[in-house]
Amino acid sequence: MEFISAMLLLIIELVFGSWQFSAITCTSYLVFDSMNKFVAPMIVFLISRTCYVTVCLDKQRGERAASLKLAALQVLIALACVMLLLWPVFAYSQVFTFYLNPNNITNEVTVIRKCGFLPPPEIQFWFNLVACITSYAVPLFGIVYWYVSVPFFLKNRAITTLVASSSMDTALRKVITTVLLLTAIYVLCWSPYWVSMFAHNIFAMEKKSTIVVSYFIHLLPYVSCVAYPLIFTLLNRGIRLAHAKIVLNHRRRFRSITEDASVQIRNAVRYSSFSLWFRSLYLTFEW
Repeated sequence: MEFISAMLLLIIELVFGSWQFSAITCTSYLVFDSMNKFVAPMIVFLISRTCYVTVCLDKQRGERAASLKLAALQVLIALACVMLLLWPVFAYSQVFTFYLNPNNITNEVTVIRKCGFLPPPEIQFWFNLVACITSYAVPLFGIVYWYVSVPFFLKNRAITTLVASSSMDTALRKVITTVLLLTAIYVLCWSPYWVSMFAHNIFAMEKKSTIVVSYFIHLLPYVSCVAYPLIFTLLNRGIRLAHAKIVLNHRRRFRSITEDASVQIRNAVRYSSFSLWFRSLYLTFEW
């Protein structure tokens, strides 16, 4: 769940230049927008761990990690933790009303309403810091560690099972390329966002060009949300192909070793039987 639909409210506000909805809708919009900062990286974090467990660990743990019930439970627990972290959004979100260009002659004034989240500076700093750690640093570490571990595991397994082929190397290169692409998109889309968040608290950004750049930076996380399904499709397909090739080559090699052993045993039995028959025949004639 990426909550991209919350962008519709922002687009309406940009078109009309003013917030057109109620305070409850404002809070809901800010909650959904904030959840997007947490939920998308957490989903990536959970998927990367599931991929690692199903490929690199034993079959029983892999089947349990890939079960739908466990995935739903993990998502629910993650959402509950996110809602607890978002308490400042519920407490300090409101619609602000601004009165501009008053005209005493015509008794007219321009009224602009804006939906905003303005907590006290100390709470805002700690909220951004905790959000950055939980929704950026921790998922990034998990993604890099678990997804990078998968190609190394497949490579080591191919070496230990004495399986080596150009097709195997090609499959592993595809997996490594996809992992690097996933990490690069995550870093490129989320790093500018968090840098801008802390820079906004430190420096005054009142120029129009800076505001426009800030809007584009805030769009980057949504770009990553769109890119994730495509990346995961390629990644899972590559990992499955590489893993399937390792297992298939391992089975072929095991079958070849078994057949060679069977041939040797049959030859040994035949030779032993022939030797016993020839010796008994020799003893008979000698007697």
